[in-house]
Amino acid sequence: MAIRTVIVDDEPLVRGSVRHLLKSHADIEVVGEAADGYAAIATIASTLPDLLFLDIKIPGLNGFDVLERISSHHVPVVVFVTAYDEYALRAFEVHALDYLLKPFTKARFEGVLEYARRQLRIVGELHGQQELIMALDARKNGVLAKDHHAAGQAQPVRRIAVGDNRGRVVLIDIEQVDWIEASQNYSTLHVGSHAYLLRSTLGALGQRLDPDRFVRIHRSTIVNIRRAQQIVPKGHSDYELVLKDGSVLKVSRNYRTQLFTGVPGGLGRDH
Repeated sequence: MAIRTVIVDDEPLVRGSVRHLLKSHADIEVVGEAADGYAAIATIASTLPDLLFLDIKIPGLNGFDVLERISSHHVPVVVFVTAYDEYALRAFEVHALDYLLKPFTKARFEGVLEYARRQLRIVGELHGQQELIMALDARKNGVLAKDHHAAGQAQPVRRIAVGDNRGRVVLIDIEQVDWIEASQNYSTLHVGSHAYLLRSTLGALGQRLDPDRFVRIHRSTIVNIRRAQQIVPKGHSDYELVLKDGSVLKVSRNYRTQLFTGVPGGLGRDH
């Protein structure tokens, strides 16, 4: 499958140079170009690229603003392109894959492209996109810190990047998740009638969720407590949690206290 690529730069010569360098790679398909921030948003929204070469200093909206706008819908692998050294650090602070400092050499470009290929080959590995989303959310909410990774970790995750069955990145609003199921070293997010596999253990994911909303009720289950409809006693202090969509989840004795009184998101009952 071709790597769908968009080039955003206000300099026609730079766009032409990137396009020319990509032309010799049979696995790359340039699906769009843009010269300013607003056109970039429209192009990305209509083409849903896998890879984005994004100039930082462009008319209308800068590259960081473009990412903030598109991150509600789609997050490609991002390579920033800039003529200014001071932007390089910020590119890494928002977890871009890499950056190209103008004027860049063919060798440097080929190295970045191969790095992008390796990232895109890792099926289900969306760590980079997830970190980018968290950093953008932190920036949008006014969280300022030298370590943007720490700033993102300090706040509960609001959106999660997952892969769909077409190999594209889908952004899930965490409030839409009904429950989460452990699947060995992965976690399955249940969102209505859809299920998405995430490359993260349930324990690691649980540490990034809002404890006022998500409660662990079993070693293999975390539930969005606001989706709970009723608790059904099953005898011998066993319970089942029934969700609003009809899903029935087992409540483990070891995690029962967390459901009722042990965490801020608990149901406030002592059993």
